[in-house]
Amino acid sequence: MKKTILIAMGVAAALLAGSASATGGKRNFNVYADGFQEVPAAIFTTGSATLRLRDRGNRFEYRFRFRNLIGNIENSVGAHIHFGRPGINGGILAFVCGTNALTGPAQTPVCVSDGQGNGEIRGVISAEDILAVDEQGFPANDLNAFRSAVRARAVYLNVHTDAFPAGEIRGDF
Repeated sequence: MKKTILIAMGVAAALLAGSASATGGKRNFNVYADGFQEVPAAIFTTGSATLRLRDRGNRFEYRFRFRNLIGNIENSVGAHIHFGRPGINGGILAFVCGTNALTGPAQTPVCVSDGQGNGEIRGVISAEDILAVDEQGFPANDLNAFRSAVRARAVYLNVHTDAFPAGEIRGDF
């Protein structure tokens, strides 16, 4: 009986490994952001956000939701995906949403809230949306490099507001 269970577990593991490599690995990435993850100092805010990235091969689709921000996202530089590990700041790789102060690439959605610090934005990140971060050696327009950084958990979401221009909430992948 134990031998049968072990064989079944081995077959299941092999099938799962095969399906992961057949689809190119993990396809969905989720992050939760709050003020305690901000660097260099935690921000005490009730604000939070979630970002769900779905790898579609030639693009990433996303849904970005934020709640209870103290500051106004529309009067800031927006929300971005940055290149950096937990506890380390890095350059902007891609825009989640832009503002008048920092618009982002042409198809970047505009940061909009309900006036109470809440909002939801959907968008797409494709190769032409990937920005170079020269000081960190990150190439522009390279969706495969972006995918590698996301899979390696070397990116984070940073949401800026007018109350906290360097970032009110952050979420490390």
